[in-house]
Order: sequence, then structure tokens, then C-alpha cells
Amino acid sequence: MENFTTCSNLYVTSLVLSGFVEVAGPAGKEYLFIVDVTWSDNRSLTVKRTYKDFINFRTKLVNAAKREKCNVNIPILQGYRIFRRYDRKLAEEREEELQKFVSVILSGDPKLRKLPTVVDFFEPQPSDPVPYRSPPDGACNDSDTDDPFAEKIFDRKWMKSK
Repeated sequence: MENFTTCSNLYVTSLVLSGFVEVAGPAGKEYLFIVDVTWSDNRSLTVKRTYKDFINFRTKLVNAAKREKCNVNIPILQGYRIFRRYDRKLAEEREEELQKFVSVILSGDPKLRKLPTVVDFFEPQPSDPVPYRSPPDGACNDSDTDDPFAEKIFDRKWMKSK
């Protein structure tokens, strides 16, 4: 039995794969797929998951759907391709495949999107991007140190010195 930390009334209302990024992984480069998630409480956030994460998620989802008697045919993911594992073209193909996969979660049996397995998979993890929050009460803060996405362009040595 899995341990879930979810709210019983929280569920996913929208899932959109908005791209992927190439990162250094334990076995070389890998691709993180970026998913824009909208929740039933109107929160919107972005999560990053590897293809392997999706494969493991699908296995758990199939089992959970059977237990809950969800009437849905969850598509099979193509799996690993040994000779093309770190190929950008393969990442593009997988992005399309994963978009179709998450579409089934939303368009299938309504019980599916409310399963703890789905909620837990799309909840943010420590490695996911943190959304920027403006200072409280309209306080003005000119410092970029509070903005996790602030880019320090003037720290670069590309500018000519006089």
C-alpha cells in the first residue's frame, strides 16, 4: 500500500506539457519534461519530470485505476530506446507522446484525476521551479535577491570596460 499525503477534495483540472530541458543526469544528459498544472483550488504551477518518472507513474496509475474501478484505457508509453536515449529528436517525440498520455488523465473517467496517485505525481517536489511571489502589502523591494528568476547580467564579463 502506498503512503499518500493528499487532500481528498483536490484534483488536477489541466495538464499541459510546455517543453523540455536538457540536464546533466547520473548517467549522462537527460531530459526533464515541463508540465503546467492547474488544480481544482485554482493554483497553477509548473513541475518537471523525467521520462522515467512518467513510466513509473503509469505503472502506479494502472494499478490505482484498477483498484478504484476507473473506466479508462491508459496508453502504453514507448519505454526506453537504448541507442537514442539522449537524442533531442527522441525528446521531442516523447513530449508529444506524454501530452497524449496526460490528456487521457483529464478526458477519461473523472475519478482518474482525483486519484491520490495522480495528485501526488503532479504536486510540486523540491526540485521543481518555485513561483515568484511579490513582497506583501505592495512593499517596494528593488533587490533582485528575492526573485529566484532574476538574471545577473551585469556580473558577466562580456561588457567592455573603459
